[in-house]
Amino acid sequence: MTKERLLELVERYGVVNWEGECFDCDVGVVVGIEVGGKGIKVQGGAVYEVGGCVYLKCDDCYGEEGVLKNYQDCMVFSRVVGYLQPVENWNPGKQSEYRDRKVYNMGGN
Repeated sequence: MTKERLLELVERYGVVNWEGECFDCDVGVVVGIEVGGKGIKVQGGAVYEVGGCVYLKCDDCYGEEGVLKNYQDCMVFSRVVGYLQPVENWNPGKQSEYRDRKVYNMGGN
């Protein structure tokens, strides 16, 4: 993930935290990103964004190999005009609207 993309996410959501499993070892991982006076601080591992999907690596696996390998591009589906379809098949205007959507946490799981 580029520095610019990280800054965009932090600007949009404040402190950004990703929770999930390490791509390599399947251990639970939480990767947090904060922007401070000294720059960007990433804790807990590494975050990769490929084809609209986010992949995580724990600190141990990132230390062994910092490159993300053996992943498959994912296809993101969303609802438009009442039915689900891949976002990549949408027209450019609808894709732009999709990228501008905001995520809200309503306090539930």
